[in-house]
Amino acid sequence: MLQRRSFVQRVLYRLRQLLLSLAGFFLLQYLLFVLPQALGNNLTLSGAMLPILLLILFAYAAAALLVIRNVWRG
Repeated sequence: MLQRRSFVQRVLYRLRQLLLSLAGFFLLQYLLFVLPQALGNNLTLSGAMLPILLLILFAYAAAALLVIRNVWRG
């Protein structure tokens, strides 16, 4: 027999999902903006960094879509 989650369990589950997605968001922001400057690369959007940044941006977009789908589905 399946048991339903209590209200508190549902709220904590959603809060955990939200916090994990925010942590991922800030990690990606760090990778995109802070880390290249800290490494001293002023030409972030050119040369060898461009494919890496595009891959990170694609991964960020895919992760955002998955989070939105999972949060709204419940």
